[in-house]
Amino acid sequence: MPEPRLGRPRSTAAHGAILAATRQLLAENGYAEVSMERVAARAGVGKQTVYRRWASKAPLVAEAVLSAYRSASTADLPDSGDLAADLTSWLSGYTAFLATPDNAALVRALAAAAADDPQDGETLYRQLTGPQHEAIRERFRRGVQAGQVRADADLEAAAEAVIGVTLYRMLTPGDPDRRFDGLVDVLIAGIRR
Repeated sequence: MPEPRLGRPRSTAAHGAILAATRQLLAENGYAEVSMERVAARAGVGKQTVYRRWASKAPLVAEAVLSAYRSASTADLPDSGDLAADLTSWLSGYTAFLATPDNAALVRALAAAAADDPQDGETLYRQLTGPQHEAIRERFRRGVQAGQVRADADLEAAAEAVIGVTLYRMLTPGDPDRRFDGLVDVLIAGIRR
């Protein structure tokens, strides 16, 4: 049986205000300019309130970004029966979501947080991309069942390629609206029956 906590319970309102303040600072100034002190001031809480919840900036940024990211419905992958069209459609929508200035800043901040805390980098990546990765793998599995995809195709590698290109586009300069036709053609050619 767990022991009861001593002291006052943590405020969910303060927790939410801290996460929102972190996201605002990330969007305005980027990862390098976020500090525990600035977050506390923006959230209207004491510095100790922030430090009681997060030991350092990297886990704070990670939770702030992931909580916002999970609220968006980016894991819905269409299943029209045309795998190439479904992937192209999803990639275009997902990239459009990631390309908005606030979302782009958040994803870049999460990449910086992962680099700042290498032990947690893989965990952060999985938390960020897990639902989308699973949706893509599931769509590929249905493609196998429908005879569109080879049964021996490496579906894990194919899903990694799709997720990887979206993150690559976020982290590199250029036109976020570039088409994915070439990628989808190469990918489908590699897994098609």
